[in-house]
Amino acid sequence: MGADGTENDVVMPLVYNKTKQRAIYDLNNYKRADGKAELSLLNDWAGDELCFYIATFNGKSNASSDSFYLGVQYA
Repeated sequence: MGADGTENDVVMPLVYNKTKQRAIYDLNNYKRADGKAELSLLNDWAGDELCFYIATFNGKSNASSDSFYLGVQYA
């Protein structure tokens, strides 16, 4: 956790489907303290190239992180 990070930071996962040029994300359901964030992929994304990103937001200080690229996977 960085100097400004807290357990109450909101974690915002995003999956970008490079094949279909569509994204799914969640902006409000996960906290850093949860230790994980999950997104349900769409059924028609099987075999597509997916890029994974994550960012955090601290509502108390109104600070957000840069997005971090986590890698690519084929569904």
